[in-house]
Amino acid sequence: MKKTVLLFQGDSITDCNRNLFVPLGDGYVSKVAEAFPTVSVINKGISGNRVIDLKNRWDEDTLALHPDILCILVGVNEVWHNLSYDKPYTDEQYEQDLKLIIAEAKAQNPNLKLIMMEPFLLEVGVVTSDWIEPLYRLRKIFRSIALVQADAFIPLQELFNQASRKHKPEELLPDGVHPSDLGHQLIASALIDILPSLL
Repeated sequence: MKKTVLLFQGDSITDCNRNLFVPLGDGYVSKVAEAFPTVSVINKGISGNRVIDLKNRWDEDTLALHPDILCILVGVNEVWHNLSYDKPYTDEQYEQDLKLIIAEAKAQNPNLKLIMMEPFLLEVGVVTSDWIEPLYRLRKIFRSIALVQADAFIPLQELFNQASRKHKPEELLPDGVHPSDLGHQLIASALIDILPSLL
């Protein structure tokens, strides 16, 4: 019997050193895989990726793998790389590219289950106040698409905001972007809660 293929796509938060800790990295993806040993879990997150990068590698790194369940987390690098590395983007481009890659995946597999996890940050480490508004705009776009397209939406910003009432922000996201092991467990727990309904 063919195993269910669960594919994770995104940036460094998903990647999480998967070239060192082959093949799933040492973050939330590996924790999810441990919880679902009968599922074929694939991690194709790449550090630094934005939606445009996902679009450029979508055929090889998503469509060719024929996922049954696809999980997408992307968006913080649009803001980070624009403010820190002068890599511009527009909200419209983000929206169009995100809609395009989702449409392509669903066209290939009309039975695809889609999980969308919103981008997030905490104002600590490298993150300054000027990151908040642009990421808020992308989160609104992401959520609006998820409400139409996704089988499950995980509001990670809300989860990290809630967790930061119990823990110092730097205990969850040491640099404001990349989760600690505690932060990765928070993401993994949210996924572990919703995945049984999609399998």
